[in-house]
Amino acid sequence: MIIRSREVGAGGHAIFYSKAVRDDYRTQLTAFYDVAGQGRALSPQFAADHRLAPVLGTSRGSNRWRFDIPKGQGYRLVAQVGGVWRELSDGYFPAGVRDLTVPGASRVELLSDRRPIEPADYNGDGLVNAADYTVWRDSLLSTADLRADGNDDGIVNAMDYDLWSGSYAFEPPSSTTVPEPSAITLLLTLLAGCQCRRPTG
Repeated sequence: MIIRSREVGAGGHAIFYSKAVRDDYRTQLTAFYDVAGQGRALSPQFAADHRLAPVLGTSRGSNRWRFDIPKGQGYRLVAQVGGVWRELSDGYFPAGVRDLTVPGASRVELLSDRRPIEPADYNGDGLVNAADYTVWRDSLLSTADLRADGNDDGIVNAMDYDLWSGSYAFEPPSSTTVPEPSAITLLLTLLAGCQCRRPTG
């Protein structure tokens, strides 16, 4: 059984409880997860700032939602659709005001995501650029050609465009590499460490 944390909105993390724990600690668990009566509760397993506060979307009409994103990073887009909260996509979004398309939602939030970011590289060339937009445009509304289905919902649509535009020109952080020493450097180091001795006679 999956129990979501006591959090207004989509919840934060999921916790698995055994039947025995649920039966033996029903009163305590009910009190902890009483969102309506007590509001948000922090998990004792994490610091208060473990996860950034959700970025709440403001409806702009016609399935468009506006977000004021405080920090460019990976986010999970969750929405309440038909009374049920669902994760609809995840990806990189830059800081700033951004409008996203979320069909049929009554509430929408962006949750901070610390997992590695997979940018919307729809043509698989390792870059997110105009060529990926071309793949999206050419397969728009397709349920067969899903190269540009960035959120894996089985159709190429405006949500996949939002993922592409959010990660346009995204470059993953470069790892620091230490160049290998050349053969000549190794040889000179070896010679410098050798001591030449004159033969004794």
